[in-house]
Amino acid sequence: MDRDDNSQALWSIQNTVDGVVTGPVVQAGSIHGGVRIVLNPAEDYVLEFRMDSAGPSRRLARDSPSYLLDARSAVVPYRVRSREQERLRTWRDGSGELSVLLVYGAGGQGKTRLSAHFANESFERGWAVADASRGNRRSGGSPAHRVSDGRPVLVVVDYADRWGDARLTEMVEQLADERRGATMRVLLLARSADQWWHTAASRLDPLAPVETPLQLGGFAATDLHAAYAEAVEAFQRELGLSRLAVSMPEDIEDSTGSPLELHMAALAATCASREHLPRPTQRDLSQFLLHRERRYWADQAPLIEQVALIATMFGPFETAAAARSMLRAARVAGDEAEADRAVRAYQRLYPPAPREVLPPIRPDRLGEDFTASMMTLPLNAELIVELVEELDQDRDANWPSLARCMAVLGAAGHRNEQVEAVAVEVCTRVPSSILYGLGDAWSLHSHHENLALVEHTFATVLGAATEVSDIDRAATYTEFLTTYADQLPEGDVLDLVRRTLVWELVRISRRLSDQDADTYLPLLASMLNLLSQLKSQDNRLNSAERAAIKQPPGLEPAHEAVRVYRRLARTDPGTYLWKLIDALGWLADLLAQAEQHDEEISLRLEQLDLARPLRPSGPTP
Repeated sequence: MDRDDNSQALWSIQNTVDGVVTGPVVQAGSIHGGVRIVLNPAEDYVLEFRMDSAGPSRRLARDSPSYLLDARSAVVPYRVRSREQERLRTWRDGSGELSVLLVYGAGGQGKTRLSAHFANESFERGWAVADASRGNRRSGGSPAHRVSDGRPVLVVVDYADRWGDARLTEMVEQLADERRGATMRVLLLARSADQWWHTAASRLDPLAPVETPLQLGGFAATDLHAAYAEAVEAFQRELGLSRLAVSMPEDIEDSTGSPLELHMAALAATCASREHLPRPTQRDLSQFLLHRERRYWADQAPLIEQVALIATMFGPFETAAAARSMLRAARVAGDEAEADRAVRAYQRLYPPAPREVLPPIRPDRLGEDFTASMMTLPLNAELIVELVEELDQDRDANWPSLARCMAVLGAAGHRNEQVEAVAVEVCTRVPSSILYGLGDAWSLHSHHENLALVEHTFATVLGAATEVSDIDRAATYTEFLTTYADQLPEGDVLDLVRRTLVWELVRISRRLSDQDADTYLPLLASMLNLLSQLKSQDNRLNSAERAAIKQPPGLEPAHEAVRVYRRLARTDPGTYLWKLIDALGWLADLLAQAEQHDEEISLRLEQLDLARPLRPSGPTP
């Protein structure tokens, strides 16, 4: 059979069969089209090779902020990043067969736009470009490979930090074996380059050169006004509005230059102008835009809202059957037919990309804030916990959904205390949920013995402590924090592990201090102080996100810690006076952030008064 004829035959299979091509492939020469050829059904990743370098492939109704802000929609033209683009080109065009590069940055910094621009440029320069995605090993997801006619290959891996180091390593190793002698570049995208990357890099290094990660920041301050004007013009054009100059809010100049935050502000200003409303403040941007997202749902809002919660927390799903099953488990639908109607209704509003069902609300920041708005209803909070408990019964099959859920809870929990409370409840009732935020790094089969020990101990602590007294629980939690907390890697979910224990110790010590103040008031004070620091020293919140919080994270527990230390210092100044002075200083720092300067000055004066008698006498050296 002629190669072109063979390619046409395979193309017809892809378009007439709802499945994948399996079995031995004898010849697949110059295949043109979107056929997926499954080479190894045992693995759980899929490569989708791009057929062209065209722009966005989906168009939604113009009134959806999710569509307008989604990087893949490309409503706002890509803004050149010369330094970063040059670094990517140098890496791509360098010598060597295989190389790995991580690009990392906080959500909304433009990783997706940068990688899409680079991928399109590479395609136009003759590279085969593939997007890698996690598949479910039991659903037939597997490496899809299209012969690239000897072209060099660029593989883009988004959310690489959610894959787990073992899966990343396996993918790179298999790609290297399949294309031995050919040029290949693997571009990883992630929010951080912390513990997960140190582990992954150490495993990847024997297989391929691992480049120094490229950190992606926001727009330069000198570019903000031009970038804002471009975004406003793009949104006006998309919404069919007359071009009108809209001034940039002053608080954007004090932000980190996040492209997403700038676009959210520009879209909100454009919508407000169209509707003759005041522009929302940075604090109210998400609420303003989510209100318009709900309007887009029209008379289907009650159904779409519940489906969107499941899609954003656990999706996208690989198959329609998996999506329908989740909707039934979440009691959104009573039977298969009803679940199918719900999927179809949702996907008319949010058309999915290839190989996904029930795509989440995008971009991530909007989806996370939507989740936070839904957690105000206790029934939704309890539903999420119950679903994690149910999915945890078959951890291996449901890993992608569980990892997505914990990632959303971890990221949204840093900005919203109600979401954090749900995450704490999940960690408490399903201790193994801490696994899902780190992929294989915390797997029960992990070779990292110290982490496996911490994970096992944490699960034992929370699992067993529900049946013991408050006194025993306090002792167990305190011992765990003292012995193991420093061994926990950095990350959204692991931060919540720490907070889970500290929150529980605050609650327990409050109760026990009524019975034994001498023993448990000091524990309460120290845990309140620690909780305040964990919440306040969160470097995942940028300046704009901090501005969106009505008071600095950690202010409330810091106030309570000062009250408890004052009580302790009155009865035992020798032990607790300096601790009170330190707590006053910490609270004053938080009040300064909140611009509550009168109270801040009052506390600093109190600090000086308390410290003056404690200073050593005599001349200052």
